[in-house]
Amino acid sequence: LHTFRPEWLILTDLPVLPPMSRPPDNEGDNRSDDDLTTSYTDIIKYNERLKETSLKEMTHANLLTLCQKHIKALFDNSDGTVTRSSGKVAKGIKERITGKNGHIRGKLMGKRVDCSARTVITADTSLRLNQLGVPEEFARTLSFPEKVTARNIRELTQFLEEGKLNTIVRNGNQIRVPFALQAGRKLKLRYGDLAYRQLRDGDTVVFNRQPSLHRGSMMAHYMRVLPGKTFRLNLSTTTPYNADFDGRLESLLNSHCRQQGD
Repeated sequence: LHTFRPEWLILTDLPVLPPMSRPPDNEGDNRSDDDLTTSYTDIIKYNERLKETSLKEMTHANLLTLCQKHIKALFDNSDGTVTRSSGKVAKGIKERITGKNGHIRGKLMGKRVDCSARTVITADTSLRLNQLGVPEEFARTLSFPEKVTARNIRELTQFLEEGKLNTIVRNGNQIRVPFALQAGRKLKLRYGDLAYRQLRDGDTVVFNRQPSLHRGSMMAHYMRVLPGKTFRLNLSTTTPYNADFDGRLESLLNSHCRQQGD
């Protein structure tokens, strides 16, 4: 595991990505090959010409340099060595993986979540370090599922009477509580129902500020429902999030309500 041989740096076989990994670019009515496909084509073209025995020494050296340049650009063209006929810098494999819009940060680390809210943050020194101030509007819209049992049926029935239940799931069917009440239906909870209640003080939410560069960018907080339209944080909690209060786009945060009781 700790040995290294210089011959390992010599490329004797060039791996080729399958076509599904380099689909053609379609821009309106124009269709063009992917940069990787064009690079593979150029490499094959120069390599075939190098096999010709009638080449002059200068021509052979130039072709060898061009072939090496395109092989290097296939893996890493961050210096813009190879360009296309349109003048656009070709994208190598490294440019597709690294960077803000690369495969890792742009796709693998990207989160597409439901049951979330997004707004700017403001400071609140009355909050504890483990607390997060959540606007009342978010608390009414987001919900937490609780299964109706003998232990909590009285509390959930009170929530139903106060209009703090958003949805009831019964035998796989969803009942939208506000619409059902408007239609004059009389609702009563049964054991086994899944009641989606509105969020309240003490619920646990996961708070995230992008970009999520380390695990401190996403942490759990106990929420406090507060008036206003911004998330509230204690000043000492901003460091792991690298957050500030200037209202810019990078200060927008997501609050993900947990959807499991455990």
